[in-house]
Amino acid sequence: MAKTWMRRVGPAIGVVLFALALGVLHHQAQATDMGALKASIRALSWSVVVVAVACTAVGYLILTFYDQLACRHAGHPLPWRRVVLASFIGHSFTHTLGNAILVGGSVRYRLYSACGLSAVHIALVIGFCVIGFWVGFLALCGAVFLIEPPPTLAALRLPFSSLPVMGACFLLVPLSWLVLCSFVRAPLRIRGWSLRLPTPLMSGAQIALGAAEMVTRSLVLYVLLPPELGLGFAAFLGSYLLAMVAGKISQIPGGLGVLEGVFVMLLPTGASPAGVLGALAVYRGIYYLVPLLVAALALGGFEIAMRRRAPSAAPSPDAGWFGLAVRHLMASVVAIGAAILVVGAMVPTEPVRAQLLSSLVPVAVQETAFVLSGAVGMVLMFAARGLQRKLRPAWNLSVILLAVGAVLALARGMGWEEATALSLLLIALLPCRRDFHRGVGLGSVEFIPGWSAATAMLLVAAAGCGWFAFKPIDWSWDLLTTFGPGDDAARALRAFAAAASVAAVVAILRLVRPAFSPPSARLTDVDRAATIAEHACDALAHLALLGDKQLLFSASGEGFLMYRVEGRSWVALGDPIGPLQDRRELAWSFRDLCDHHDGRPVFYQARECELYADLGLTQVRIGDEARVPLPFYAPGSAARVARLADLGFEFEVVGAERTLALLPELKRVDEAWADTHTGAAHGFDHGHFDPTWISRFSVAVVRWGGSIVAFATVWTAPARTEMNLDLVRIVPDAPPALLEGLFDAVMAWGKENAYAWFSFGLVPMPAVGNLPCTVAAMPVGTGFGRRMFAHGEHFATLGEVRAFSARFDPVYEPRWLLSRETVHVPGMIRDIVALVAPGSPPGASAPLAAVRV
Repeated sequence: MAKTWMRRVGPAIGVVLFALALGVLHHQAQATDMGALKASIRALSWSVVVVAVACTAVGYLILTFYDQLACRHAGHPLPWRRVVLASFIGHSFTHTLGNAILVGGSVRYRLYSACGLSAVHIALVIGFCVIGFWVGFLALCGAVFLIEPPPTLAALRLPFSSLPVMGACFLLVPLSWLVLCSFVRAPLRIRGWSLRLPTPLMSGAQIALGAAEMVTRSLVLYVLLPPELGLGFAAFLGSYLLAMVAGKISQIPGGLGVLEGVFVMLLPTGASPAGVLGALAVYRGIYYLVPLLVAALALGGFEIAMRRRAPSAAPSPDAGWFGLAVRHLMASVVAIGAAILVVGAMVPTEPVRAQLLSSLVPVAVQETAFVLSGAVGMVLMFAARGLQRKLRPAWNLSVILLAVGAVLALARGMGWEEATALSLLLIALLPCRRDFHRGVGLGSVEFIPGWSAATAMLLVAAAGCGWFAFKPIDWSWDLLTTFGPGDDAARALRAFAAAASVAAVVAILRLVRPAFSPPSARLTDVDRAATIAEHACDALAHLALLGDKQLLFSASGEGFLMYRVEGRSWVALGDPIGPLQDRRELAWSFRDLCDHHDGRPVFYQARECELYADLGLTQVRIGDEARVPLPFYAPGSAARVARLADLGFEFEVVGAERTLALLPELKRVDEAWADTHTGAAHGFDHGHFDPTWISRFSVAVVRWGGSIVAFATVWTAPARTEMNLDLVRIVPDAPPALLEGLFDAVMAWGKENAYAWFSFGLVPMPAVGNLPCTVAAMPVGTGFGRRMFAHGEHFATLGEVRAFSARFDPVYEPRWLLSRETVHVPGMIRDIVALVAPGSPPGASAPLAAVRV
């Protein structure tokens, strides 16, 4: 509950900080107007702009050496020319959009993987660059705050009086990093990973490069400031760095608004507001927006070149980390296009352009273009959210609206700059069509708090720009009905009203739509799942037939996903079942369903991690699946496995058509077993004694003197690809060797019938050791019940579970737990334990709910 509250309040805090920053800018700009601001921008000489562009180029050039140094540290050095593209694109997106690991890291993954780097090498490169930025940034901040703190610090009314103290604290971080790299030479082992720290020389280079890049970044703004400001570079640098710190704390991408507001507050009194605001606007364009546009085009060009050179090298729709990067990057690109349209409509048209436009375009067309700019911009904002969900309709809509927006920018006020920017964004989006493969409609998209906050920030920014541009105007609703060739304020108000109306309509539609309620239980849903499970390669699909899990069916009806809800955790068991396209869509639909109900999406015992890579989920290995290749299995080999015939038992596999007649005897064995296994009769991840369910399968039975003393349900996959035992029951007084003899006999039967694999299910990893099964532990130290492991109720310790399967020479394949949040979250662990641990409520009478995608 606390995390849900923070997730909703966090974006709201960002909106408040953004609004406050705009308020500060508005207060500081009382003495200027839009005309003065444009005049200050035009007053910038070309030589100054060229110097600013050169400083920007030097800054991004320094960042390329970061990546080259990182590749060398990762053990895969690359020539400088090979890292330039990856470094520039990654840092361009990171500077403007934030989230260095998700955004910049995802882009680097695609570009560096084309250079032959493995996932581990790329992870080391990303970590090296992120750490390098922070130690360099904090080192420079600490030194400047100690030596030359901003002279107007009192304007911020900070809760502490000494900025040098803050600087000293900042300096402790890079100094500690240097000491750590100097004296710790052995690799650090963290959760099974071995991490080698940089050498002292390399860590020193990290700090130096980070500080140098930050200095060149500040120089871009410094050379753009009006000379009459009379601010020395040392004093300017302190103010700039403190504004950067505020921008980082705000968590707003690029510190947009916050950096500008704090910097203006720190300037000496008497500074020209128009000159400072103009310099800040040009700085934001030169260092952030222009590199972003160039990087988007470069990324699209790289993909086109890769597909022409080697079509197999192009990423598929489920291309893991790169798919995750594309959807976030293109969503951000389209959101920038939305901002260009909405904010651009709030700026008055220049007189020369307005006169030229009136001679070419009728007034009615101009009026319509303003209104449509606001509406189209806001629709683009919502389409960008659809791109985050990889929706093909969102891509189609974005392409159309970006093209329409470019035309509207020209028809509205001869805004060739806006039209060019929108066209470049469109060109960047076009090559990415294949990455947006989901055919789900836009109506299914959930607008998370973060995206709603971004939409609110756009409206706040548009209102602020309109207020600043037309300050002398007496604002009233009568302006909405005022039409004329020179009524730019009325046009801006109508454009804002159109944008706000679209946002309000979307919000109302989301609020009034019917509440979700699972349909009533229907046995036909189990029959549908049974039909699909007959063709599934995963034996876990048979658990859907118990009726104790909710079922999510694909739109085609050829696939399904089974899950249970416990607390806030929506736990899907295994991978989705069905064709590849259906499995991919089911994974996305399940996450959308969880977002709708503010639940945690969890995939438990997943095999195909690539299905979830672009969902942004964290994966943790929870164990191995032990699988025996039956063509190479020798029954009873090496005398380590007892054979039933040698023990005097009779073995038989009874077909499903005969299982019903054996139910009374099977029930007797199950009850005898239950008497000695109190509380372990049911689990989320395997079956229980349900006559209707058992009668669907073949049963392996062991007889002594004509009476059944042991049995197990036999799951088989189509084309004899796999078989498995689920419900294993043995009478209490049976000899210990009976269990291994049962497994041996079943595998011998599977080999005779040409099955490819026998699966033991999930078994613990070797590191678990001799923990009791009732205190089963994941590698990260979180508690699960014995039901986490197949047949674990027959053993005293987890070590015995793996040792038992090891007698049959299995092949171990990792199984995963995937979630949007780290598995250390206690609430999620508690919810999973409630499902898989002994004592879970029996599911025979649990309601069945089916949901159609």
